[in-house]
Amino acid sequence: MLGFVVALLLVACQQQDAAASLGQPFELAPGQPVTISETGLQVQFNAVTEDSRCPAQVQCIWAGRASVELALIAPNVAPETVTLSTCCGPDQTHYEYAGQAIDLHGVAPGPGRPGAAISDADYRAQVTVNSL
Repeated sequence: MLGFVVALLLVACQQQDAAASLGQPFELAPGQPVTISETGLQVQFNAVTEDSRCPAQVQCIWAGRASVELALIAPNVAPETVTLSTCCGPDQTHYEYAGQAIDLHGVAPGPGRPGAAISDADYRAQVTVNSL
């Protein structure tokens, strides 16, 4: 019986959101929600929608970009889904929602070898949230 209770507690803890603070960079794994402690904003990394970054050890005309879809949920505000990218101007890397600025700083891992695919589960998005 004790083992059953411990297993239930472990599952419950794994399903809780991770927490982050305003102005502090944090990393998101696909499907992982993070809640901003000060505001209650929840940011979840849904998917990589594009990864056209130039593979390592290859010369490309354009470095490419990685784009991620984020779900945003804030108290008393309609939820939104937004796509942010690693390049091409502030309108691509920055989004404002519920009085907060969401900025994408990078997507890991970096581009791999030519022809080597990155598993969706291996991606991580580096994000910062600030008050406006």
